Amino acid sequence: MEKHKIFLIALTFVSLALTGCRMNNGDIGELYGIWVVTEVTVDGEIYEGWRSDGWNDTFFQFQNNICFVTRTNELYDQETQTGTWEWIEDKKLIALNFTHTDNQFPDNIPGGFLYGSPTWLLLTESRVYNFDVTWDGKRSFVWTTVNSDGQILTYTMKKTY
Repeated sequence: MEKHKIFLIALTFVSLALTGCRMNNGDIGELYGIWVVTEVTVDGEIYEGWRSDGWNDTFFQFQNNICFVTRTNELYDQETQTGTWEWIEDKKLIALNFTHTDNQFPDNIPGGFLYGSPTWLLLTESRVYNFDVTWDGKRSFVWTTVNSDGQILTYTMKKTY
């Protein structure tokens, strides 16, 4: 019976050592997690259109170099667009790339289907968007970019996780 207990204790420690949660490709810093969009402005004016047609919240989720942009409604339906991101430290900007393809889907055009830009945020073209980033140093930041119509878009986000 004593050997059985020692074996179970050893098995428990080995199991704990071999399992766990970690981020792929190392630590991506403070950006890791889920961010909710709290405000969108167009040329300095508050824009409410991103919350139209029953859609309430938009979330940016970052892990490794993948970015999911998801909007939800009160019934928890969701629409998600997928891109990649790159932090460019010396310029204090983040690049979001919505030009990927997938052989699984028949259209297979860059930025098609799941890989298009989140049009409800006025990012109407599937391309790479560069955002100037202003951090508060903790749990919120502001992104600014210019869309294809020449509008200055500003997104304020707060970390939820």
